[in-house]
Amino acid sequence: MNELFFLEDQTDQDFENLKTFYASDSIVNNDSILTITADVLANRCEIKLGNYISAIDWFEEVIDDPLCSSDSIFAIIDLGYTYLMMSEDSLKSSFEGRKPQFKPKSYPSFIAYRNYLLSLVDGTAQMNSWNLLNNKIGKLISVFPNPASDHLTIQFELNESANAQFKLFNSLGQEILSGKRSTYDKGLYEAALSLDAVPEGIYIIQMVADQRVQDGKKVSVIK
Repeated sequence: MNELFFLEDQTDQDFENLKTFYASDSIVNNDSILTITADVLANRCEIKLGNYISAIDWFEEVIDDPLCSSDSIFAIIDLGYTYLMMSEDSLKSSFEGRKPQFKPKSYPSFIAYRNYLLSLVDGTAQMNSWNLLNNKIGKLISVFPNPASDHLTIQFELNESANAQFKLFNSLGQEILSGKRSTYDKGLYEAALSLDAVPEGIYIIQMVADQRVQDGKKVSVIK
């Protein structure tokens, strides 16, 4: 099911139908483990659809009634990420859920708090984090400006040391631009990608680490 989400993110981005599948598929609903995974992925669909308020409510429900203590910790972390993404939407950025204490005041303060929360769980439990749901070693945090004209600034995170680079694909799936591959240690980073030779259009920027696609986001280029 994780693969379905990733493929949808790279192709049609029809997250409404994918959310419906996660909620209604009979095979999924007859398996308790798959049901839990599908519930998590359906909430990720809500975020992709911009339904941040629904996603925030879901995370708050997990915080209130977790299957285990680590689930509550990871829900707090993912709630913070959701607020950060919502902050890019001027019409929704002022919203606060039932637990406003978990709304980050700033990106650096969120990262510090996130690192503290992760220190409360052991390494095995950390593998259950939403950030590692697909056994990925990296994640795009933010890509801006969007729309962009001459460059993109990319904020990303690596969970372990890796060779990473960024690639730009057009709507036909053709690679338009490939950034320099660099070696990074575990941590948070910021990189720049020049768009001087990229024509106007809609693109997918992919983060590739150790020859594997880790994450992707849609970006618009205007000239």
